[in-house]
Amino acid sequence: MNGYQRWQKAWTFTFRRQVQTACQKGASGYLAGRAIWREAIALRGEARVRFLREEAAKRLDTLAAVADREGRSWAECYPPQPVPEGWYRTYRGA
Repeated sequence: MNGYQRWQKAWTFTFRRQVQTACQKGASGYLAGRAIWREAIALRGEARVRFLREEAAKRLDTLAAVADREGRSWAECYPPQPVPEGWYRTYRGA
């Protein structure tokens, strides 16, 4: 197993597990940046596009599935409030 493969395996376990644990403890979702696209920085052209379409997309799908399965809906924490008809006519911002 090369360094890249070890990193991928570590990512798969570590970040996914962190998202899962956070969602089990009440989180509604996750923020992810370099955990998704880190390797794309070193790639160029078609190799970068392929990585983003395949590996990065797979990572996002994995995290979305974890959040969908384990996460708590934001509406449980902040139930929607009724809005009167025509509210926008007098709205002045926050």
